[in-house]
Amino acid sequence: MSVRGHILFMLMATLIAWIAWLMVLINVNPTMAAWWGFTLFYVTFFLSLFGSFTTLGFVFRSLFLIRRKTTQYKITTSLRQAFLWSAALIIALGLQGQRLLSWWIFAIILIVFALIEFFVVSVRNASEQIE
Repeated sequence: MSVRGHILFMLMATLIAWIAWLMVLINVNPTMAAWWGFTLFYVTFFLSLFGSFTTLGFVFRSLFLIRRKTTQYKITTSLRQAFLWSAALIIALGLQGQRLLSWWIFAIILIVFALIEFFVVSVRNASEQIE
């Protein structure tokens, strides 16, 4: 898939995810919804954030890392970091929904996801040095 095709696909999928999230937000009553209502809310919100962060990350990297990195690097980095940020925010939102989130738990979540990112980057750099 070309870069333009990838961006258009991500934009369309993100738009559909945001519309789906708005439909869930408008049509599902949280006081009467069973587990499926909350699951739909969190899944559609995760997909919306994931698509938005991926698109914004790729555009940012394309504007500021024009010749330094390959397009594949920009796309994979954007996808990975968007997944981590989206997952961290959804976990925090789910904990807040249960009234279990505090500032130190949110800090632990961010530290864990930062450590995951540092691990992936260090493994990637080590494998590039071997080749």
